[in-house]
Amino acid sequence: MLPGLFSLILFIIEFTFLIAIFIKNKKHPQFWWIVLLMLFLQMYQLMEFLMCIGIDPNIIGRFGLIVITFLPPLGILLISSVCKLRHWINWSGIVAGIALSIYYSIVPDAFSLQTCNPFYAIYNYPLGNLYGFFYFGYIFWAFILIIIAWVRDTKENPKQLNRKAIYVLIGYFSFLLPMAITIIINFSAVEALESIMCKYALFLAITLFIFSFQYERNSTNHEK
Repeated sequence: MLPGLFSLILFIIEFTFLIAIFIKNKKHPQFWWIVLLMLFLQMYQLMEFLMCIGIDPNIIGRFGLIVITFLPPLGILLISSVCKLRHWINWSGIVAGIALSIYYSIVPDAFSLQTCNPFYAIYNYPLGNLYGFFYFGYIFWAFILIIIAWVRDTKENPKQLNRKAIYVLIGYFSFLLPMAITIIINFSAVEALESIMCKYALFLAITLFIFSFQYERNSTNHEK
């Protein structure tokens, strides 16, 4: 089977989702955050496929790593918009992501592809522990924001807020939980953590896709 084949399949699926969102849901209040998350996720899938078939893994791999660096910060901005928790600190992930992106762009041999099969890739890059702290730290912060929003609005309009936040919460759990189970069953999967996690993130893409249609339809019904 072709190395990186699953990444190519996911790219096509997620690209199809993105086109549908562009056509149907431009009036969604979180349209651009959804689009950016979907775009960056599918760009990683494409980059992994390209480096797996041998197209300059050092350059393409760097770009793929930079792309997924912005997924947690963009998730934070989506949640802050959904839960109405806008604060300058929520942009700190973008600043940190830019700093890491500059580092991985200029450091020689910052990316090294170890192996690639049809389902995932294993690669090495410097500052792995710091990168992991940044990545999972902002995922954890996303859960904190949702909890803060629920507590804040318990007495105001909990049903509407909970419905919005639950979509995002399901999206996060949909790829984190399978990833955790995979590592528990086979700890060696941690070597391909980024690659496998982005495969499970198809469930996040599906959730975002449904989320965009759900709120476009509700908005339309409300106007009627």
